[in-house]
Amino acid sequence: MKNITKTILFLTFVFVSNYSLAFSENTHLKAPAFNVTTIDGQHISPEISFGKKPIYLVFWATWCPTCLKEIPNLRAINDKYGNEIDFVAINVDRTNFWYNLTTSESKNPVRAYLKKHGIDYNIALDDDKKLSNAFNVKGTPTQVLIDKHGNVQQYFHKTPTDINASIEKLIAE
Repeated sequence: MKNITKTILFLTFVFVSNYSLAFSENTHLKAPAFNVTTIDGQHISPEISFGKKPIYLVFWATWCPTCLKEIPNLRAINDKYGNEIDFVAINVDRTNFWYNLTTSESKNPVRAYLKKHGIDYNIALDDDKKLSNAFNVKGTPTQVLIDKHGNVQQYFHKTPTDINASIEKLIAE
């Protein structure tokens, strides 16, 4: 019984430690190299944005209720800062086991979801899990704010109330 208790405590510690690392502020870690193409053909990568614009990534899914609740916040961020940051929402539907069993083409359901919810910001697909793995995404939504120098400034689950100040600080750098 003691071993079971110790094991449970250890696993709880590991989970909480990883969770807090994944959703922390001011990480200042170098963002992994990535190149994403939106479903409309726009290319976004730290190399393209270096010295020019911060990057705001959102990993989301059509089946995620919290992601749905975040749409108004994300729309407001994109509307306000869309010309000053590279904003892209990365759909991870194909990384879900059940989705892979029921869907053969990921763009069509995503496009229908975008139309239904009036989403007009940049969307990319992470069908091969490369971006999710590179950014250590453990759940949706996961939002990542990267500065002009390619450093991860923040990871967060829900949009922070002070996100405007964070974005404006990175734009001004």
